[in-house]
Amino acid sequence: MNVRRQAELEGSFIDRYSGRMFIVAIWIATMNIGDSFFTLVHLQAGGIELNPVAQLLLEAGRWDFVFVKSFLIGVALTVLIVHKNFSLARIGLWTAAGTYTLLVGYHLLLFKAQF
Repeated sequence: MNVRRQAELEGSFIDRYSGRMFIVAIWIATMNIGDSFFTLVHLQAGGIELNPVAQLLLEAGRWDFVFVKSFLIGVALTVLIVHKNFSLARIGLWTAAGTYTLLVGYHLLLFKAQF
C-alpha cells in the first residue's frame, strides 16, 4: 500500500489513491456493465434471472435495471475506496473484482453455448 506516513497504513482515511486502486475500481465497474449486458442478452434469448433483487429491478424495465444496478455498484465502490486503508474494504474490493470476473466468465460460457 502506498502511504506517506506509517500511521496512514491501516484504519485511517487518506485521500491519496494508487493507480492500482483506480484500475480495480474501473475493472469492477466494467464487469458490472458486462454483467448487465449479458443478463439482458440471456433474458432476450429466453433465460431466467436467478437473483431475486435483480429480478425486481428487471420488472421495472431494462433501463431502470441498468441504471439502478450501476448506481448501487458505484455507491458500494465509492464506500470501499474511501475506506481503502481498512482491511475489510480491501477484501471487499478484491472479492468484488474476482466475483464479477467469474460472473462475466460464466456469462461468456452461457453465451457461447447459447449461440
